[in-house]
Amino acid sequence: MRLTNNSSFTFRQLTIFIWLSLVFLNGCVRLEPIATNTPMSNEPLQATPSPFIVATTTPDYGWTDANFLMERICFEAAEKRLGQVYIIRNSVELAELYSQIDRSRLCEEPIKPATITFRSGDVLVGLWSGGKGCTAEHLVQNIQRNDTGRQIAIQLQLVIYGNCPYELIRPFWVILKEAEGYNIQVNVASSPQ
Repeated sequence: MRLTNNSSFTFRQLTIFIWLSLVFLNGCVRLEPIATNTPMSNEPLQATPSPFIVATTTPDYGWTDANFLMERICFEAAEKRLGQVYIIRNSVELAELYSQIDRSRLCEEPIKPATITFRSGDVLVGLWSGGKGCTAEHLVQNIQRNDTGRQIAIQLQLVIYGNCPYELIRPFWVILKEAEGYNIQVNVASSPQ
């Protein structure tokens, strides 16, 4: 039996479709953003104090997720900034971060800056973490806010799942409320699983 160009073209399309389906079903490709929320636990709440924050259906850590501000930053630019904590207190500082990334010429196209309105007391805090695996997420381990000493300490754990050979970069960007003038620290511990 002789295949015509049309049937050969259809066979190629079918092969590509099957290959892509297998990749997506395997779970090693994730196209949607990963939330910074701590996953809900099925464990019953204990009366004894825990060193970890107990997740609720809507955890309120005193911040707003701001990962959307960094969606336009390319992998290469984020990779060069792994582990560096950014404390951004106004729109001018945010625009300067975008400009620095543009000047690095690590991204193929110029960054189209996202903008937010900084309300009185708002501070944008963020970093990128990296590792190797299938997926990764930041889990909140501890938050300490000392209003008298004007300090905020956030402890995160970067959890990496799977043995995929992918280099992963996970953003953690949040807007802290009423944090103007505070000494803000963010620490990330890694633990592959």
